[in-house]
Amino acid sequence: MKLSTNTSLEQFENNYWYAVDLKIFAKEIGVKTTNKLRKDQLEIIIKHFLSTGLFIEAKVESRKNVKDKDYESSNLAMETVVKNYCSNKITKTFILTEAKKIQPDLPKKSGVWYWINRWREEQLEKNSITYGDIVHQFMELSNKKERLPRIPSTKFNNFIADFLAANKGERSDAIIAWEQLKTMNIPKTFEAWNTYNV
Repeated sequence: MKLSTNTSLEQFENNYWYAVDLKIFAKEIGVKTTNKLRKDQLEIIIKHFLSTGLFIEAKVESRKNVKDKDYESSNLAMETVVKNYCSNKITKTFILTEAKKIQPDLPKKSGVWYWINRWREEQLEKNSITYGDIVHQFMELSNKKERLPRIPSTKFNNFIADFLAANKGERSDAIIAWEQLKTMNIPKTFEAWNTYNV
């Protein structure tokens, strides 16, 4: 199925769309920042458009010149004010190293990097924050007993994880099931697939 202005919200929800398809359609309806948006941001804009006929521009993090990245222009430290964050190996290593200085047995948590980035973006809209603030929030997220919220738009990863948790099969079985689900006119979740296959 091709994504178009005639696509219903239900059809959109019941199909699997690649980021490239979402970007093409977003450009067609007038979104100017498509190349700077994550897949989950594109999905929100498109769902809003399909249900209202209007589109909303997503906020895009402003980026300064590459030479001005925090990890390049200064020595990262807990007190360094976040000006132009870069989610790269240097920055992640700094955050993880500082967190483990405080809590050596810090647990690994699935999804923590995604959610720390969303937290950082939200905070920077309102306040000035330091890398120390990011480290402490990283620790708070990592120490949560409950699972972190699902990452939007990772339908494949979520399906595979749920399939393997519910079945004793191999990953190859989960991938076969996912390929089947992609062709079905139902939500792209393990729950929907499992209901259909009971």
